Amino acid sequence: MRSVLAVWAAGVLVLAGCSSPDSDWARAQADGSEDALIEFINRHPEAPQAAEARQRVVELRIAADWAAAEESASIAAYEAFLDKHPDSVFRADALEVLQRLRVAAAWSALRDSTDPTQLSAFAEAFDGTPEAEAAQSLIRQLSPPEPEAETVPAPAPAPAPQARPAPAAPEPSGTHRVQLAAFGSSAAAQTGRDQLARQLADVIGDVGLQARQDGGMYRVVTAPLSEARARELCNQIKAQGRECFVRVR
Repeated sequence: MRSVLAVWAAGVLVLAGCSSPDSDWARAQADGSEDALIEFINRHPEAPQAAEARQRVVELRIAADWAAAEESASIAAYEAFLDKHPDSVFRADALEVLQRLRVAAAWSALRDSTDPTQLSAFAEAFDGTPEAEAAQSLIRQLSPPEPEAETVPAPAPAPAPQARPAPAAPEPSGTHRVQLAAFGSSAAAQTGRDQLARQLADVIGDVGLQARQDGGMYRVVTAPLSEARARELCNQIKAQGRECFVRVR
């Protein structure tokens, strides 16, 4: 009888050794699943590794909710994710995607509108987005052309004796340009050029902006400049919080 009890006690000790916090934690880490981590927490709630196990469970649940929001790709899904996890590592990405979805939804409801007032309000609210550029383009299509003003020819001035014609202004000789934006259509590029010219008037000064076709894109660039002047101007534009880069003419 004593031998039987001794064998039983030894077995209990062996099982207890196999189920120590360290060995169970190693198995939970190797498994990596939420179920394995929760099982470890339930077995060893006071173990040193329990706090890390709980943190990993939280991270796994956040990652699962983020994957579900991405799969749904809906405004409601991303709003629900932010409500549930307002301070997660995915917060910035969720806000960015949510803004894009909201702009797209608003434009989808307005894209067939013939009301310039509604379109102007949309373009102002979402300035800088492709949808705002599309709204500006639609406004131009809806606006009637302005009547041409009647011109009265001015009297011809008396020719100055022996006057020599002034030499033609030389073509710009710069080798570089500063590119500020690129668009998929000529109309959008012209609108973007006009907006940038107004917004950066203090920086650009008398340097002209052009909307030039380059392959399948329409790019807003400065007039030709020297390389040093182009880089100086691009740095000034970046200091205003805008993107730009210097390209060879």
